[in-house]
Amino acid sequence: MVVHCDGEVQISRVMDRDGSSRTEAQAAVKAQMPQEAKLKRADISIPNNGDLDELHRCVDCVVDGLVADSLSHPVRAWMGRATL
Repeated sequence: MVVHCDGEVQISRVMDRDGSSRTEAQAAVKAQMPQEAKLKRADISIPNNGDLDELHRCVDCVVDGLVADSLSHPVRAWMGRATL
């Protein structure tokens, strides 16, 4: 599972969080695994370009889907392998 946002949103959030310059924020983001690589590995991706309420709604939908799937596949749920 990966939570992702647009590159500009990510840089802006790093600057706000750390009080860093744009150059410092870009370096911090560049030091991480690229989002494209994270998305390729993820079974589930949650967009996070909006506000916190929107993120909570997206997470709730994913959790609801995982729970519903695990209930429809009791063996997978028992094994802890519920997926969408």
